[in-house]
Amino acid sequence: MQAVPTPPTAQLFGSEDPDQLALKRARVVCVVRCVLAFGLTALASAQRLYVASTPLGVATLILYCCFSLAALNIVYLRPGSARLQTRIGVVADLVAVALLQSVAGGVRSGLVALYFSPLVTSSLLLERSFALLVAAVVSIAIIGDTVVRDVVAAGDVPYLESGLLGATMFAVALVLAQLAQRVRSQESLVAATAAELNAQFRVSATVIQEMPQGVLILGADARVQLSNPAARRLLGRELDALEGRTITPNGGHWWELAALLQAWTRSQPGGLPPFALLTLPNEAIPAAAHGKRQLRLRPVGLAGAAPAGEAPLIVFIDDLAEAETRATQLKLASMGRLTASIAHEIRNPLAAIAHANALLGEQADPADARLHGIVADNALRIDRIVEDILSVSQSMRIDPEVFRLREAIETVLAEQLPGSAAERARVRVDVPADARLRFDRLHFARIVSNLLSNALRYASAAPGAVSITLRPLPGAPLLVVADDGPGVAPEHLGKLFEPFFTTHRKGTGLGLYLSRELAIANGAALALQTDAGEARGASFALRLPPAADKDPAARPPAQEAT
Repeated sequence: MQAVPTPPTAQLFGSEDPDQLALKRARVVCVVRCVLAFGLTALASAQRLYVASTPLGVATLILYCCFSLAALNIVYLRPGSARLQTRIGVVADLVAVALLQSVAGGVRSGLVALYFSPLVTSSLLLERSFALLVAAVVSIAIIGDTVVRDVVAAGDVPYLESGLLGATMFAVALVLAQLAQRVRSQESLVAATAAELNAQFRVSATVIQEMPQGVLILGADARVQLSNPAARRLLGRELDALEGRTITPNGGHWWELAALLQAWTRSQPGGLPPFALLTLPNEAIPAAAHGKRQLRLRPVGLAGAAPAGEAPLIVFIDDLAEAETRATQLKLASMGRLTASIAHEIRNPLAAIAHANALLGEQADPADARLHGIVADNALRIDRIVEDILSVSQSMRIDPEVFRLREAIETVLAEQLPGSAAERARVRVDVPADARLRFDRLHFARIVSNLLSNALRYASAAPGAVSITLRPLPGAPLLVVADDGPGVAPEHLGKLFEPFFTTHRKGTGLGLYLSRELAIANGAALALQTDAGEARGASFALRLPPAADKDPAARPPAQEAT
């Protein structure tokens, strides 16, 4: 089994590079030349050729063998331009054959047939013009040798044979060049088609790689041939158990999956079910810590893509929990828009109620003052709920600025705890005075205020019951707000940051949710720390952006550049 292919530069179709193909052909030509050279030398040594009786013939054969070996060595060990090496070899062939033909007795010696070797090579592997040039040189060599023999020695001179051989050379060159041109056209078409197929394959591979849906491809033998990262994430150890083996139900946690895939592979020709549900045990998927994970597997057959019994099977995998989460998010989004519109309409009459209550409170008797206070407190609470709802539903505008972290926290504390010094002593701040942060100041104050309100609500009255600590970590520091209260119940851990979830009768359920959204919008992250070392209480960690740093004015110039 393997993950989805392929590097962007990989070539799966028509992977033969044109230069490499030309080099292979040049090597074949060199091998043929070596065979021809040493074959002629062997015939000459056996006194089967007349050229062995003359020093020029022997020297020509020796030099031709040496050149053949040298060319073969160069084309294999130090390859360069295949076309240039082929041209040099053709020229050497022409010279060697011309000398051997002259020594052997001219046209009627039979060695003139050796001219077809460089002629065929140039016609098939080189340009048409070069092939015609070779044909012209061969014709001139044949006819010239005949003319020289006629001048030197009188007798029966084969002019007719020489002329026919010259014409034959031109005809062979034209025919082979035409055939080679057609082959090159077909090769160009194949290369273009291969490039298009490679591009389409890379697009398909990228799509499968990035799909949130799991994809498995099974062979005809029910072996997992391909899987994307989503399938590995959804199946986890179940898929690892199937890796590299034929799917046979031989027990283990993956037995149900193995039996299901094997049954689908066998029943593909006759029809496949629309889908099947698979429930994985907790120990098979570490991520499923709060319950079993239920998957929906949908098989798709490719019976027409291969012969019967060899068609692959594609299985698409969906996590039903993720589908339910997406549906819940859509529902919450719709409900949020509706709630925002209702909240906006509530604001105006709420302001009128608060204003009228304030006017009545100025003229009311002392006995009614308590009732006016209750009305004012609840009007303020409703206004805070409306503000939270509108903050969640509206798009967040971010106006980042650099400010001192300690001063911003002290400002929030002054607003949250305007009372006595004993109340202020409940909060211990361990943040360097020169620590700075690039953040939206209002968003930061809102996050700290929400975390501080929760901590003060559940913490004891002892001094230092709530702590705000800056932990300098590599990359991004942590601002931790902790309390000594009872902590978060285990059954509430998964719902803590959900909107409208609250365990307090006066809470809106939007504080932590809004704080996390504001943190994400500013490049930070908010989470509940669940360290085993924490004996009690809740500890929320705000991972600040990497821009959080010391005050530049308090540092040496050498460090300021970092």
